[in-house]
Amino acid sequence: MALKLKVDKGYSDVMRYLTDLKDVARRKIDFDSYGKKGCEILSSGTPVDTGKTAASWDYYIESSVKEVKICFTNSNVTSEGTPVVLLIEYGHALQNGSYVQGVNFLDPSVREIFEKFARDCASEVRRTHG
Repeated sequence: MALKLKVDKGYSDVMRYLTDLKDVARRKIDFDSYGKKGCEILSSGTPVDTGKTAASWDYYIESSVKEVKICFTNSNVTSEGTPVVLLIEYGHALQNGSYVQGVNFLDPSVREIFEKFARDCASEVRRTHG
């Protein structure tokens, strides 16, 4: 498949159009809602003992000219500063020498977040481009 582009007015007009198109697409996506939904998904997927780790999910958004990132964080750490999320995910030893097996919950939760985002983007493309 080939793509041909004919420019009559000069490249600056084309570049301005493409930049405007990118900006419009960026503004249509409510990244904040995906951050909130992602925290809900991560929280519901986190194994619960006391509930502190499940309740400690948060997010922030980093934006630059080239990209937007939604970064998820969990503030629950041990007294030594180890993220409890990692202890749950990968397992850990106890002081008595026994071992607590890890629970794979991050991959399924993150996959669910990505799949929701992909479905919503595909739906928006179908809606706007028939």
